[in-house]
Amino acid sequence: MEHGCKMGKNHGYVMVGAGFFLILINAIRYLTGNKEFSSIFIIGIVFVAVGMSRVRKDEK
Repeated sequence: MEHGCKMGKNHGYVMVGAGFFLILINAIRYLTGNKEFSSIFIIGIVFVAVGMSRVRKDEK
C-alpha cells in the first residue's frame, strides 16, 4: 500500500511540472507578440491545481 501513495505523489509532481510548462509556453507566446487567448493556459492551470491537490492529499 505504501507504493501506491508514493506513486500518487510523484504523479502529482509530474502534473504540476507539466502545467507549469504549459503556462510558461503560453507566457512566452504572449510576450513574443501572439496576443490570442490560448486554451493551453487553461489546461496548464487545471494541471497545476489537480497536481497540487494530489500531492497534498498524499502528504496526509
